[in-house]
Amino acid sequence: MRIQFPNLVTLAVAACLLPAAGLAATGPARYATGPVPVITAVPGQLATAERVHLALDHAPVAVSWAVPATQRIDSSPRPYRQVSRQYLINATGAELQRGVDVPLTAVGDIVRISPLGATSAAVDAAHLQIESRGRKVDATQVSQVVASGRQLAKAGMPIQGGSTVLKLGASVQPGRVRISAAGARGRYLVQVYEPQSPFALGLVAERGNNVAGQPVQVSVTFVPPAAGHATFAPSAARANLEQVTGVLQAPDGWSETVNFAPGAHGSYVASVMPPAAHAGERGLWEIHAFARGQAGGQTVLREADNAFAIVLPTARFSRAPVRAVTHAGQGVSVDVGVEVGAASRYAVSGVLYGHTANGQLRPAVYAQAADWLEPGRSVPIRLTFSATALARSGLKGPFELRDLTLEDQMQLGVLQRQALAARGLGPGR
Repeated sequence: MRIQFPNLVTLAVAACLLPAAGLAATGPARYATGPVPVITAVPGQLATAERVHLALDHAPVAVSWAVPATQRIDSSPRPYRQVSRQYLINATGAELQRGVDVPLTAVGDIVRISPLGATSAAVDAAHLQIESRGRKVDATQVSQVVASGRQLAKAGMPIQGGSTVLKLGASVQPGRVRISAAGARGRYLVQVYEPQSPFALGLVAERGNNVAGQPVQVSVTFVPPAAGHATFAPSAARANLEQVTGVLQAPDGWSETVNFAPGAHGSYVASVMPPAAHAGERGLWEIHAFARGQAGGQTVLREADNAFAIVLPTARFSRAPVRAVTHAGQGVSVDVGVEVGAASRYAVSGVLYGHTANGQLRPAVYAQAADWLEPGRSVPIRLTFSATALARSGLKGPFELRDLTLEDQMQLGVLQRQALAARGLGPGR
């Protein structure tokens, strides 16, 4: 049984333990006009295996609309970095009775102890003790808030019975802390969330959308501490990784151990190869990293999770995918060639960029088209950027087709994506 740790963040808010976070400010619109990367690598061989066909519509559909002038467009999406200030410790009842060492790097940490399995004894806060700097006291004496699973359930938080959550007070200083529980029996998960810690672990996969059979690079590093943290002296307020282990998990439950090795700039990296035998299932693949580091002689533990999509390579763009068809009435239509390996409903989308009066390139119209395609030769899907939408944008040609994307709607996944697909479309200014 694995308990998702972000529940502790919810718990902190539900129990009024942490201040509310402010909304991030929205920056100015940003438009991709640089180099021409291929976002998703082209598969060498298409998947042709028969699949269970869902009840998908076979009728073609095409739509387009003008892109608002303030719309933020990024044709080269950056990979998502999950940042974590939390970690997990698995312990037996005997270990918890003797005491489990919990390294802390900040004050005000939140600790949750949960029994695993029906035969494990519940955790009673009255039986918990905390030993810090040679002083052993009842946990209730050094905690700002103590909440049982039953109390949190009444407050609306889904949590299993028998759990206890503590928000440690300022008297529990950073360093090695030992937590023990009299009467512990069975198996337990000790979860530690350090919202005030300067040390956060970042976990990133190089691409959010991937094709089965191709490696995915994963990297782990400590995020530089934010300004204002005074827990450690400035000379010590930097953590260095010493060991990272990991697990890759597929949507169908398959998993394997991931071996991380030291990389550049203090990072640890791994290359994972999701097997095609477990691809094609709906849902995201997960990568879990468990890290140990040091900061000013202090142990820093962190656990982070991230997710990415894996799809079977059932189709791809043809070698020269875009062919201009017509610009009748100042509209722009293009045929996008698709090579199909397995029958499915495929969708092609793209953004047509035009020029302002002073020559600046801006997104003008978004278009998408979908159709049911059978295996065989290259089949075109037509994208039509309507004259009405172009007129509404106020932008002029020559146009560029950007962010060209191919999706398999049966897999709900992106098969291929290009930042720039064609230039010089439509009439000039």
